[in-house]
Amino acid sequence: MSGRLEPIRWINVHYPAYAAALSDDGQLAAVGSEQGVSIFDVTGRRLLSYPEGAAVPVHQLAAPGEWDQLYVASRSGRLVRVALERRDLMEGEKDEGGTFRFHPHPTLLYHSENDIHSLSLSGDGRLLAVGHL
Repeated sequence: MSGRLEPIRWINVHYPAYAAALSDDGQLAAVGSEQGVSIFDVTGRRLLSYPEGAAVPVHQLAAPGEWDQLYVASRSGRLVRVALERRDLMEGEKDEGGTFRFHPHPTLLYHSENDIHSLSLSGDGRLLAVGHL
């Protein structure tokens, strides 16, 4: 079965993008760069970035279907799980990108002595495969 790949939206992240993860409904995209990871909505608006105030080179990303967490692998060999929390808007409140936030304390899952080159999450989100030198 052949198909056509058509761009729906271009998102300028202002840095070379090394990794990307897309939500199942296509409404959210996480992009990893030398500056860390940013989450964008379908309009291209940056909702939030991790980590705040510091640059961490992110080369691999994975997210389960619920997008309640994000697996972030860095060039320094660290693999962390960061909880992603969604906040409901109050009636009449305008969405200014504050409906999402990262939990402030990521969980270190793995550390290698070198770059993590590949990362894959199983469909049910229970298994994670990591490839490094």
